[in-house]
Amino acid sequence: MDLRLKEKVEGEIIALSDAKNYIHANGNFDDELIKTLIKSGREIIEKTLHQSILRERWTCKYFRTEFLNKKSAIYPCIYDSVVSIPFPKNPVLKINNVFADNREINCKKYNIEKTGQRYHLVIRNFKDLDQINSFTIDFDAGIAKDFNSVPSIFRIANLMIVAQHYEKRNSDQNFVPDAAKNMLSNYVQFGGF
Repeated sequence: MDLRLKEKVEGEIIALSDAKNYIHANGNFDDELIKTLIKSGREIIEKTLHQSILRERWTCKYFRTEFLNKKSAIYPCIYDSVVSIPFPKNPVLKINNVFADNREINCKKYNIEKTGQRYHLVIRNFKDLDQINSFTIDFDAGIAKDFNSVPSIFRIANLMIVAQHYEKRNSDQNFVPDAAKNMLSNYVQFGGF
C-alpha cells in the first residue's frame, strides 16, 4: 500500500485565549508555553484516538498483489465480483475519487461500509477484475471537517490536558487526566490509553 497525505487542515482546536481563561493565566509571558501545550494536548488526543481531529486528505493505492481472494474484515479483498478495501485512516468523511488503474470509477458503483471500527470502500459488481493491477482512493478522514464542527468534548479534553501540563510543568507528573481519558474513551480506535 502506498499512503500519502495530500492536505491537512492546519491549526488548533482551542484558542490561546480559551486556554488562558481555563488555566487562569494572566499576562503574555507564558503564551508560547501555552501554545505548545495546546498543540501537544491535541497531538496526545490524536495519538490516543489513532485518528486526526481535523480533516486530512489522503491518497492510498493498493496493488493487486495485496488483495486476498476471500472475504476479510481486515485486509483488502476481492471475492464474488466485490472489491473491499479497508481505509487506512478513520473515520472517513468523504470519498473524492476512486480509480481502478488509471480509470475513474463511477461513484454510483461504490459506497462506504463500516464493520466494527473499520471503514471499507466496497465496490460491487465490478467487471474485468482480473485485469486490474491497482486501486487508488482519494479520501478525506478525520473527526471534523473544519474547526466549527469539532465536537466540544475534544475541546474540553484538550483544555484539561493543557491545564494538567501547565500546573505540573515543573514536575515529572505530566499525564492525561482521568476525566479526559473517560471523555475520550468512546472515540478510541484500535487501542488507546
